[in-house]
Amino acid sequence: MPIISNATISSASTIQITGTNFFETGYQTTVEFGGVKADNVTIESATSIVAKWIKGVPVVPNATAPILFFEKLNTTDDMSVTHFASGQINISNALEITAASSDLTCSFSGGCPFEVSAKGLSTLMRGDPENNFITICDRKCIFQDNDSTDEKAQCLVPEVSTTYSDSNFKIAVPSEDLKTGEYFGTYVNNIAAFDDILTEDQGESSTDSGNCSIGMSFKPGHVGLIS
Repeated sequence: MPIISNATISSASTIQITGTNFFETGYQTTVEFGGVKADNVTIESATSIVAKWIKGVPVVPNATAPILFFEKLNTTDDMSVTHFASGQINISNALEITAASSDLTCSFSGGCPFEVSAKGLSTLMRGDPENNFITICDRKCIFQDNDSTDEKAQCLVPEVSTTYSDSNFKIAVPSEDLKTGEYFGTYVNNIAAFDDILTEDQGESSTDSGNCSIGMSFKPGHVGLIS
């Protein structure tokens, strides 16, 4: 039977497991750590296995033992046979934030990349986004899987307004009085474009050049957030 004698984190994305009697062929090999299965498992020999998590070895709050098992399908009766490796070697991999984006300049509409340097954080945010996420001003930062690595997690800043913009420009306050703004353009009835009635015709354009335009200026003291 397979036995684990040692397990160590060998890089930001891999755990090296050594022992005896590892099945080299004929089995599907799986390694779990912190409840997350490794993306790739390489059997180097009957005594050595390397498990890799593409976005980093999962962060765990307490020292945890990796789980190693080998699964084979019995073709005679279509029953799978699973061999769990014995031996419990606990590994510590607590969350450690070494850096984060600072002096970030972003508009009210958000969308700017925000990075947190922490090994394994991306794996948690990718695997369970409902319970593992970054917030900015109490709003979830949108995780970016493609731009995150085993050593850093990246997310996009959500739409957010500051207390200054709220107080001075009413950016987060819905206005029911936008029609006090000024409508302009080359059409006969410019206001029709902003009344939420998609089937209403705003009339022909008054220009013959083909360069048609339409718009609205916000009332004094307001800044528009377009989304």
